[in-house]
Amino acid sequence: LVIETIILFDVYSDVRLALEIGNSGEQIMFMISAAFICAPYIIAWTAASSMNAKKLKQNRNNICFILGCMLFNIAPIGIAFLLIVDIYHWIECVFIKPVFYLFTCGKQIRTISYGELGYYKLRRVSEIFAEAM
Repeated sequence: LVIETIILFDVYSDVRLALEIGNSGEQIMFMISAAFICAPYIIAWTAASSMNAKKLKQNRNNICFILGCMLFNIAPIGIAFLLIVDIYHWIECVFIKPVFYLFTCGKQIRTISYGELGYYKLRRVSEIFAEAM
């Protein structure tokens, strides 16, 4: 919960700072800032896109899965999808899980899959790399 809130606040503050740089007329610095903000999502999207290609071979008969993979493989759509997943994950951690935990007397709403856990770790590592630059 704390880590997800810090990450969401970090992305929000980085976007605000980049917009301020862009409004001040420093277009090159704005582009560099925007690239570093998007870098963790681009790296995670690349890995997820290749993983989807493997799953696409297994689900050849499912037209919804095929269309979803095709849309996800378009970079801006896939990256926006990953950002939406991060926002949903934060909402789930802050609002949904505590309410479910209280009403079910301590049961978990769901367990995190290995793919989801791998995505979060990859995004965090690539975000640390981008922040260090």
